[in-house]
Amino acid sequence: MTVTIKMDFSPTVEETFERYLVHCQARGLADKTIQSYKQQFRSMQRFIDCLINIEELSKEHLAVMISQMREYGLKSQTIITITKDYAKRAGVFGSDAYEEFKAIRADHHNFKIKTQPTSRSRQTHKGLDRDKMRQTIVKSGNAEKLAIFDRALADKVPYPTLKAWFLKKENFENYVDIQKSKMPDNAA
Repeated sequence: MTVTIKMDFSPTVEETFERYLVHCQARGLADKTIQSYKQQFRSMQRFIDCLINIEELSKEHLAVMISQMREYGLKSQTIITITKDYAKRAGVFGSDAYEEFKAIRADHHNFKIKTQPTSRSRQTHKGLDRDKMRQTIVKSGNAEKLAIFDRALADKVPYPTLKAWFLKKENFENYVDIQKSKMPDNAA
């Protein structure tokens, strides 16, 4: 008599997802994209048993999961939002951004693309210390502002507060003019 033993080596839903993430990393997807996938998978885990074998996962399982997610008020994400800067980089054939976006579109071919303006980086004021602020006010010739500034120094007003006051338009314009005057003619 021959005994047949069936060995089931089918990976679980969770193992399959982990393999998919390795595949995404190998394709060079951005870390933020992979983190987003992980977050979506964690959301899905609340509604489906991810320890079942992938071969056991049926359309009925998915239909029940989607129904439960809708009851909770969750919606499937159907919009990919990118910045205009990223869209411009992704528009260059063969660039890293192009390849990354191409892979995203392949995975989500029915999603809509929405662009948003690139956020402007905040202007920094490297090297702007209390002494430079005071020099600028002295050069402006405004005795009243100089008195206010000196009083703030005496009262030990915190630097961020002092800087915010200084960078108000009337003070900052003087600072910029002084900085421009220090530049060589070819750098202006």
